[in-house]
Amino acid sequence: MQSRSGLGLAALAALLLVEMVAAQSAPKLDGRIVGVTLSATEVAPKEIFKLIATVENTGQMTAVYHVYASTSANVIDHVSDGIITLVPGQQGSVMLTFRVRAAAHPGTYAG
Repeated sequence: MQSRSGLGLAALAALLLVEMVAAQSAPKLDGRIVGVTLSATEVAPKEIFKLIATVENTGQMTAVYHVYASTSANVIDHVSDGIITLVPGQQGSVMLTFRVRAAAHPGTYAG
Protein backbone atom coordinates (compact mmCIF):
# COMPACT_ATOMS: atom_id res chain seq x y z
CA MET A 1 0.00 0.00 0.00
CA GLN A 2 1.42 3.40 -0.97
CA SER A 3 1.61 6.23 1.53
CA ARG A 4 -0.52 9.23 0.69
CA SER A 5 0.33 12.91 0.93
CA GLY A 6 -2.37 15.28 2.16
CA LEU A 7 -2.97 18.45 0.14
CA GLY A 8 -5.39 20.75 1.94
CA LEU A 9 -7.94 22.78 0.02
CA ALA A 10 -7.06 25.96 1.90
CA ALA A 11 -3.35 25.46 1.23
CA LEU A 12 -3.82 25.11 -2.52
CA ALA A 13 -6.34 27.94 -2.68
CA ALA A 14 -3.71 30.22 -1.18
CA LEU A 15 -1.29 29.21 -3.95
CA LEU A 16 -3.49 30.31 -6.81
CA LEU A 17 -2.29 33.27 -8.75
CA VAL A 18 -4.22 35.08 -11.41
CA GLU A 19 -2.65 36.96 -14.29
CA MET A 20 -5.02 39.17 -16.21
CA VAL A 21 -4.53 40.36 -19.76
CA ALA A 22 -6.82 42.98 -21.25
CA ALA A 23 -8.92 41.90 -24.20
CA GLN A 24 -9.52 45.58 -25.04
CA SER A 25 -8.50 48.93 -23.57
CA ALA A 26 -10.79 50.21 -20.80
CA PRO A 27 -10.65 51.94 -17.42
CA LYS A 28 -10.66 48.96 -15.04
CA LEU A 29 -9.40 45.39 -15.28
CA ASP A 30 -9.93 43.23 -12.20
CA GLY A 31 -10.87 39.72 -11.13
CA ARG A 32 -10.79 37.27 -8.26
CA ILE A 33 -10.86 33.58 -7.39
CA VAL A 34 -14.25 32.88 -5.79
CA GLY A 35 -14.00 29.11 -5.32
CA VAL A 36 -11.64 26.15 -5.46
CA THR A 37 -12.46 22.45 -5.70
CA LEU A 38 -9.98 19.55 -5.61
CA SER A 39 -10.48 16.17 -7.25
CA ALA A 40 -8.78 14.56 -4.23
CA THR A 41 -7.46 15.65 -0.85
CA GLU A 42 -5.02 12.76 -0.56
CA VAL A 43 -2.87 11.56 -3.42
CA ALA A 44 -0.02 9.07 -3.74
CA PRO A 45 3.27 9.56 -5.59
CA LYS A 46 2.82 9.60 -9.39
CA GLU A 47 -0.95 10.21 -9.08
CA ILE A 48 -2.60 13.04 -11.01
CA PHE A 49 -5.10 15.37 -9.37
CA LYS A 50 -7.12 18.31 -10.63
CA LEU A 51 -7.95 21.68 -9.14
CA ILE A 52 -10.98 23.60 -10.43
CA ALA A 53 -10.87 27.34 -9.78
CA THR A 54 -13.91 29.57 -10.24
CA VAL A 55 -12.92 33.05 -11.42
CA GLU A 56 -15.10 36.16 -11.40
CA ASN A 57 -14.55 39.20 -13.61
CA THR A 58 -15.06 42.11 -11.18
CA GLY A 59 -13.76 44.67 -13.64
CA GLN A 60 -15.44 46.90 -16.19
CA MET A 61 -14.21 45.16 -19.35
CA THR A 62 -13.90 41.77 -20.96
CA ALA A 63 -10.70 40.10 -19.79
CA VAL A 64 -8.64 36.97 -20.37
CA TYR A 65 -7.59 35.30 -17.10
CA HIS A 66 -4.56 33.01 -16.94
CA VAL A 67 -4.92 30.96 -13.77
CA TYR A 68 -1.96 28.97 -12.46
CA ALA A 69 -0.63 27.63 -9.18
CA SER A 70 2.76 28.02 -7.60
CA THR A 71 4.24 26.21 -4.63
CA SER A 72 7.54 26.17 -2.78
CA ALA A 73 6.97 22.54 -1.76
CA ASN A 74 8.93 20.27 -4.11
CA VAL A 75 6.25 17.56 -4.24
CA ILE A 76 4.12 18.30 -7.31
CA ASP A 77 4.73 18.82 -10.98
CA HIS A 78 2.53 21.31 -12.73
CA VAL A 79 0.86 19.77 -15.78
CA SER A 80 -1.57 22.40 -17.07
CA ASP A 81 -2.79 25.97 -16.53
CA GLY A 82 -6.25 27.35 -17.14
CA ILE A 83 -7.22 30.24 -19.40
CA ILE A 84 -10.70 31.77 -19.57
CA THR A 85 -12.27 34.89 -21.09
CA LEU A 86 -15.02 36.56 -19.05
CA VAL A 87 -17.24 39.61 -19.56
CA PRO A 88 -17.81 41.98 -16.61
CA GLY A 89 -19.74 40.26 -13.79
CA GLN A 90 -19.37 36.80 -15.32
CA GLN A 91 -17.98 33.77 -13.47
CA GLY A 92 -16.35 30.74 -15.05
CA SER A 93 -14.28 27.72 -14.06
CA VAL A 94 -10.87 26.55 -15.19
CA MET A 95 -9.19 23.22 -14.47
CA LEU A 96 -5.52 22.89 -13.52
CA THR A 97 -3.82 19.49 -13.50
CA PHE A 98 -0.94 18.34 -11.29
CA ARG A 99 1.09 15.18 -10.76
CA VAL A 100 2.61 14.17 -7.43
CA ARG A 101 6.33 13.57 -7.88
CA ALA A 102 7.49 9.96 -7.59
CA ALA A 103 9.94 10.90 -4.82
CA ALA A 104 7.36 12.77 -2.72
CA HIS A 105 7.42 11.74 0.94
CA PRO A 106 4.15 11.24 2.83
CA GLY A 107 3.01 14.32 4.72
CA THR A 108 0.83 17.39 4.64
CA TYR A 109 2.13 20.20 2.44
CA ALA A 110 1.27 23.86 2.18
CA GLY A 111 2.66 26.60 -0.10
